[in-house]
Amino acid sequence: MAAQSDNKYDVYNWIMRVYDSCKTVDQIHSAGRLVNNFYKLYQDYGLDRDLHDYHLQSLKRLSKLLKR
Repeated sequence: MAAQSDNKYDVYNWIMRVYDSCKTVDQIHSAGRLVNNFYKLYQDYGLDRDLHDYHLQSLKRLSKLLKR
């Protein structure tokens, strides 16, 4: 699966959907590499911070699911 556009907002939304589909910690860390590549390509600090925050939220969400 890959982003269908080079528009940074489309890529941003695609990365968010990737995080939403993660079922393991390894998958979340792999999605983190997408965030790093996003910043290298677009140099947008605000969107990068949002993606890093979503990374942490995804880890918290997964840890809650695993505790059940």
